[in-house]
Amino acid sequence: MPVEVSEVAADPAAGTYSAAQSVHLSAGAGTTGAPEVLYTVDGSTPQALSRQYSGPIDVVADTTITARAFHVGLKPGPLSVLRYVIGQQPSRAR
Repeated sequence: MPVEVSEVAADPAAGTYSAAQSVHLSAGAGTTGAPEVLYTVDGSTPQALSRQYSGPIDVVADTTITARAFHVGLKPGPLSVLRYVIGQQPSRAR
């Protein structure tokens, strides 16, 4: 059974921020060669014709990035739903 590609990680992590963010996405396949990361910002599930991640995504307003990693010969990674809220103070843990 093929190994699954890892989940897409985001830097900075999804959350609430007081200012715009430049979001970097990454995923590892556990093999040689980097997986392809596809994403959407319209709430749909990434498919073959979705945008391919090639550099930082500028998030200037409330945005949900839905991303998934793909690698030839491996099962696609799990869906990552990354919600960014911009223009509010981050909530503090209590």
